[in-house]
Amino acid sequence: MSIIEENKIRVDKLYKTKHDWLMSCAYNISKDRDIAEELVSELYLYILEKPNPAIWYNDIFNLLYLYSFLKSRFINMTKLINKTQSLPDNFDRVDEVYNEEFDKKLEETYSEVMRELDNLKTSKMWASAKIAELYFFSEFTLEGLAKEIGISKSTSFLNTRKIRRHLKEVIPNPFKDGKP
Repeated sequence: MSIIEENKIRVDKLYKTKHDWLMSCAYNISKDRDIAEELVSELYLYILEKPNPAIWYNDIFNLLYLYSFLKSRFINMTKLINKTQSLPDNFDRVDEVYNEEFDKKLEETYSEVMRELDNLKTSKMWASAKIAELYFFSEFTLEGLAKEIGISKSTSFLNTRKIRRHLKEVIPNPFKDGKP
């Protein structure tokens, strides 16, 4: 006789002799009749779909294994239910109004910074402006920038600090009113 046929016979015998006991165990674990029925039906499906002679005992199955299966399935079900959250009724409503004025102000300030850096590149501060631009608008750190162009770290720091101070004096800060 094959394992599948033997398993079907054992499941049939399990249902006839121990179904009430399985339902009682599942009910004691879950305290809900519907959930108990669901757990027991999952158990039957599992042992029918995956025949495993290692869980056979005498002429049916190892009852301690079946009890542990019911308990672990209930715990997993509970965890899944607790993880799942329903969306509130207002989930698609926008909480904050888009601040178009602030966005325009920020874009204007960025443009002013770029214009000022371009103006500085035509003056005696051209080297500082170029170093600051590389630092501000690239992925370089001050140390990486210094290595890339072959200058000391202190030179790259002092030049970017000089440009940053100059920009603070020339361009008004759009974040001054406390808004992001």
